[in-house]
Amino acid sequence: MSLTSDGGLKMESTNSYTTVNANDFKREGDGILSTARTPFGNPATTLTKDSIITHEGMDMSLQTAHKLGLVSLKNGEYSEASEQPSSTQDEPEQDMSESMGDKVEAQLTELANMIPVDFQTRVAESMISNGKIDYQNMGQTLGINSVELQQRVGVAEQAFRNQADKVLMSAGIGKEDLQGFVQWATSNKGEEFKRTQREQVYGRDTRGYQALARAYLNANAPAVSSIPESYKPRTLRDGTTLVTLPGYPEMKLQVATKLGLI
Repeated sequence: MSLTSDGGLKMESTNSYTTVNANDFKREGDGILSTARTPFGNPATTLTKDSIITHEGMDMSLQTAHKLGLVSLKNGEYSEASEQPSSTQDEPEQDMSESMGDKVEAQLTELANMIPVDFQTRVAESMISNGKIDYQNMGQTLGINSVELQQRVGVAEQAFRNQADKVLMSAGIGKEDLQGFVQWATSNKGEEFKRTQREQVYGRDTRGYQALARAYLNANAPAVSSIPESYKPRTLRDGTTLVTLPGYPEMKLQVATKLGLI
């Protein structure tokens, strides 16, 4: 038996040579293990820790897949896990936000008492939809000095921004990536982002930020500079960044991010 130049196998019999294409050894079924192949790209006839599988569009070794619970290993043999975890599975969100504090809530109450309800909505919607407020015109309409109005509303705006930032960072977005998140969410998840901000302002519910954070991390791996040194980040010549998390073998940063490990 020998390997041919096209990746096939040449099997010798007593009278002739028979060429068998490597694809003939492709594993049956539609599970993860059906995608198993050697590090060289050929279908794997034998499963080892270095065999490569594909899960949700991501390539990883069987060793990594086992660590993540995607496959089972018993007596040295790999098999499909009975229930494979999915990074896209819908789960009830828990609100991870922190209270803005009694002092800030008192300031928000004072601001609400100063501005009629319809104008409160206009202020909030202006902040959400446009990212800015015309304090000059609004101050004239309300009969309030525009500078004083801006100072008071600015307190509320900053308080909501701080609360959102805490949730986003708790969800895994680095401090230096927060502005990038806002730009991404505005461009790619506009209506969902606005709805999340409304839920925060009107109902103090920040769970929407957690879902947006996951979507952002799936689409944008965090900046290498934000990765702890303990994860041993290293970037290959092709730009791929690899990390080694405690208890896991080395894997691509994108894989670790999508699986929620970073």
